[in-house]
Amino acid sequence: MKHLQQIGVTRVSFSRMLTGAAIKGMRNALHAFRENLDVDQPPERPDLVVGAEEISELMGYAFVNELESQLLLEEQLEKKYGSADKVDYAVRGH
Repeated sequence: MKHLQQIGVTRVSFSRMLTGAAIKGMRNALHAFRENLDVDQPPERPDLVVGAEEISELMGYAFVNELESQLLLEEQLEKKYGSADKVDYAVRGH
């Protein structure tokens, strides 16, 4: 990247990087899944997944929860989630 900057390039786009990485990750996970179809207890593969907390953070669930707690009535929260007392409406359990 420094070479590009030295020759005057001011902007570089990696438009396929995240999409390509996501597809590669999905293929890796599907391959691992396929390898273990006949196994009674599939191996743990933490290298292939992220936790619910990271997904929640990425998706902005804390923001959604805050909006719902501010904008929805208690009856609406109970109808939607079964309880208005839940602190974390968007992600329930792990």
